Amino acid sequence: MAKVTKITDLSGDWKNELGSLMTLKFEPNSSAFSGTYRSYVGEVHPNVTKELYEPLVGFYNNLKEPQMPTIAFCISWGSVGSCTAFTGQYFNNNGKEVIKSTWILRFSEPSLVDDWVGTKVGTDTFCRVAK
Repeated sequence: MAKVTKITDLSGDWKNELGSLMTLKFEPNSSAFSGTYRSYVGEVHPNVTKELYEPLVGFYNNLKEPQMPTIAFCISWGSVGSCTAFTGQYFNNNGKEVIKSTWILRFSEPSLVDDWVGTKVGTDTFCRVAK
C-alpha cells in the first residue's frame, strides 16, 4: 500500500514549468492553508511585464490511504484586476513530488460584450523545490 504524505509535509516551496514560485504553509488541525505566489506574467497580462507577488489562500482534502491529497487555492492579482483559481492533486512518484493543477484566470473586462475574452484556462505542474 502506498505511503500517504501528511498534508503538513507539503509546506514549502513549489515551482512550475514557467518559473512561478509558490510557498505553501499548511496548518495542522485545519483544512485551510495559506502562502504566497510569485509570477513573471509576460504573455498572461500583455500590459504588465513586472513580477507579481501576491498572497494565496486555499483548502485541502487529505484522503485516507492510499489516496493522495487534493487542493484548491485562489490568488487575487490586485494590481492587474484579475483572479486565478487552481484545483489539483499532490502526487509522490518514486520520490518526485508534484502538484498537478488546472487553473482558471479571470480578467476584469469593461463590458458584458467583452465578457467572452475575460477567461483563460490552463494547467500547471508544480515540483517541490529542494529544502
